[in-house]
Amino acid sequence: KDKASWAAYDVGEAHSHQGVAFDGRFIYFSPGFTGDPRKEDTYSARVIRCDTKGDFKDPATWKVYDAANTDGLETYCYDGAGFDGRYVYFAPLLNGNVLRCDTQGAFDDPASWNAYAAARLGMEMCVGTVFDGRYMYFVPYASSAAVRADTLGDFSEDASWSALDVRGIDGLDTGGFDGGFFDGR
Repeated sequence: KDKASWAAYDVGEAHSHQGVAFDGRFIYFSPGFTGDPRKEDTYSARVIRCDTKGDFKDPATWKVYDAANTDGLETYCYDGAGFDGRYVYFAPLLNGNVLRCDTQGAFDDPASWNAYAAARLGMEMCVGTVFDGRYMYFVPYASSAAVRADTLGDFSEDASWSALDVRGIDGLDTGGFDGGFFDGR
């Protein structure tokens, strides 16, 4: 009820951010759409990072990295992100290209970023991620292909990725979700 405890800051990026990940210090905002928010027809690849140890309204607290075309893939429009203890994984809303940032590298260094074309496993639209301590799961939104990455494997190797069509489990319509949660099992 007390407005004095609230703060707002304009980072200067005119696009949506759909989900965040936190690595213990920095908040990573997933880039969504830019342009007219009623149309959602222009996509962004500009990831914003906030240093939670900085002054919220200090421009130095905020950094922006344009992750477009990472590893030669179309890397834009994400909806959710997850942190595995070192890497932030961004859930692709549109094209099945997973984006990953190495938090031990420099945020604005292209060498800290890579991408994987999970569409070849059937990944379509995703909304969010779930991490179980080893696997990063990408939550299928308008499809039934549940895809996961083995975070102990090589991100760029197909052997680190697997998919399962979850449609029709127990005779129910089990395709398409809007987020997930890990309960320890």
